[in-house]
Amino acid sequence: MLTAARQATGVRGAGFIDTANQRLVLQTEGQAISPERIAGTVLLQSQGANLTLGDVANVTAAPEPPIGAAAIMGRPGVQLVVSEQYGANTLEVTRRSG
Repeated sequence: MLTAARQATGVRGAGFIDTANQRLVLQTEGQAISPERIAGTVLLQSQGANLTLGDVANVTAAPEPPIGAAAIMGRPGVQLVVSEQYGANTLEVTRRSG
């Protein structure tokens, strides 16, 4: 069941386009966004009948899992991700932004 739910709600990459300066990642949209739609995910088809996720599990709305949460010595912290633009000097950009 968990695999079917993940496949029904996952966002999958659709590939990428390389330019002279960067790689653009393409993503698909269209994941199920309501509990009712997720509950309608077909797990099994047999003799013209569908067994759905909602037939075998309670599908309810819940908070999204936190993204970017961090702990520092057991206390809440901030997670920072630094990305570099292709061809840019990270140290020089940092010095100029201060």
